[in-house]
Amino acid sequence: MREIILLLVFTVNLLSYSCSKDDIITPDKASLKVKYWYHSINDTIPIRKYEYQYDNSKRLERINHYSKNSDVMITYELFKYNIDNAVENKYTYSYCCDSLGWLIGDSTNYSYENGKLILEETYYPPPNDYQVSIHYEYDGSKVTKETWYDYGGFAYCIEYLYDNEVCVKETRYSDLEMEYMSGYTKHFYDGNLRIRTERYTSQDHNFQVITYSYDVNGNLITEESIKTDFTVVAPIEYFYRYEYY
Repeated sequence: MREIILLLVFTVNLLSYSCSKDDIITPDKASLKVKYWYHSINDTIPIRKYEYQYDNSKRLERINHYSKNSDVMITYELFKYNIDNAVENKYTYSYCCDSLGWLIGDSTNYSYENGKLILEETYYPPPNDYQVSIHYEYDGSKVTKETWYDYGGFAYCIEYLYDNEVCVKETRYSDLEMEYMSGYTKHFYDGNLRIRTERYTSQDHNFQVITYSYDVNGNLITEESIKTDFTVVAPIEYFYRYEYY
């Protein structure tokens, strides 16, 4: 599922790498309807709710963001497609105030080569006024490396390792030559369904475990992240619940 593009962008670098990118959801079995984001599995009121809308061609067209259980939209994302039905642009709008209305928060352009995503560029307008870009490298149809640039300079890169057609390990490096490893992630599967993810520091210390559950049709229905090292200050504990059309 490497053709999926980033749905949620976390500001914390610890959360930025994932074998299946969650940017643009292209439903394989069913169309995602709602995603709920909770602090923990025991919560009944979500932190945020995301509603997904599709066009007549069943392409993801819009994602509406709501705070908690409110019906008041706080952010929405719009997706535009090229002639090959690949996402070409994504625009995020947030409500500023009654006098200014909806203002664009960021815009992302996607570039392809031979049907493969090779470049993702996100621009944040003033007062932020900066750009983040991701460059993708492949071996056949598999992404083998992502290189991230922020504020015009190199940020980090991620190397992907596969086994039996699924991604089993991601290794993050703080240099272009990939000599300085800053952490890694391991994935575990039941068949082709990922059921567990473990994340480690460069000293092989596990600090996060994510578990996934599916319905009988293989659609992801829950995702739970637990922090295993509380010296890590990043907010990496959460519980997601998914509903489908």
